[in-house]
Amino acid sequence: MVGTLRGQHELAKKKSEEGKKLDSQAKKHARKAADATFAQNNTGRPANEVDLHGLYVDEALERVEKAISNARWSQLLRCPVAKDITFIVGKGLHSQDGVAKIRPAVLKLVNRYYLRVTEDTPNAGCIHVEFLNLSEFNLHRWARMLVSWAPTMVAGVGVLLMILRK
Repeated sequence: MVGTLRGQHELAKKKSEEGKKLDSQAKKHARKAADATFAQNNTGRPANEVDLHGLYVDEALERVEKAISNARWSQLLRCPVAKDITFIVGKGLHSQDGVAKIRPAVLKLVNRYYLRVTEDTPNAGCIHVEFLNLSEFNLHRWARMLVSWAPTMVAGVGVLLMILRK
């Protein structure tokens, strides 16, 4: 009986390892598909327009985070940058049960970033965000915002904020 249990344990371990390998492969292929969908939807679009159609919520949020972080770092480094981004989220008509999933998730995310947010601009199914000038809100709020998005762009832990004045 002990030999039978040992054999079952080895078989279970082998099946578990196969399952983990297949899961890893599935995630890799899903990532490739999301990247291809995103690239196809955004080819030829202006840099400040991001089409999230065809993505799952977590994939869409990843793209939104990246777009906001890139724009904020450009603003911080005083590089030429768009002052706004339009996220095309759709109306949710093709979602299961016709209930939008990406739209509410993106709204929740962008509201963390101290942006002016306008829904259905320029069209229904869009979320338009405008970046505030760093002078438009107080230093404490700016520092909190910096800490909230810096870890997504900086390899390391924490943020050092220095304010130099004449």
